[in-house]
Amino acid sequence: MRWLTLIFTLLLVLPSSALGAGYLRWDYGMTREQVQARSEHGPYYQFQNGDLGSQGGPFQGHTVPISFYFRDDKLVRIMLIPYMGDDAQAMDTAVRMAITQLQEEFGGVELPSSGQGRATLDEVMAAYAAQVPLLAPGQRFQFGAHPMPEGHTVWVSVTATGQGQYIVALNYGESSPPMPSRKSLRKARRLIRGARGPAPPPQAG
Repeated sequence: MRWLTLIFTLLLVLPSSALGAGYLRWDYGMTREQVQARSEHGPYYQFQNGDLGSQGGPFQGHTVPISFYFRDDKLVRIMLIPYMGDDAQAMDTAVRMAITQLQEEFGGVELPSSGQGRATLDEVMAAYAAQVPLLAPGQRFQFGAHPMPEGHTVWVSVTATGQGQYIVALNYGESSPPMPSRKSLRKARRLIRGARGPAPPPQAG
């Protein structure tokens, strides 16, 4: 529970997945050039601080916005954005798909507030339905992979951004990476929309 307490206290990255130390073919420690060499998921664009993004992130059979965060020119965190907007049904679908992804990769999910280890889909969705409407701008509802992969941190955040808008982010990262600020999330959202317009929510099925 220590990692969950830290995340919840600091307020929001994806996994040492079964396929490698990172997400799919992107491994922690890669340079910017190596990340962009995965050209099938491009084109890539660059944030003002040098981090990278693309609209081609693979997620449950769909493509969604994906961001790559670096420290000392080495990849330390990957963030997928399955949904952003104000459509409650589409956001619900994105959260369910994120739960499915964690279950497929790691075996289960855990709620930081439950204190009981692995949680069921129904338990996570019940907590989500109860807590998300009460979030103030900048606050987050979170759950993580269970069991958590050694040396890495994997979790999902639903962040309220104001005016009924939310971002669902699935994060894979090395342990104790810098947490993204609300400002960085706003900047990422502007750049993503500027690249290709608003990202359509993934549809189940």
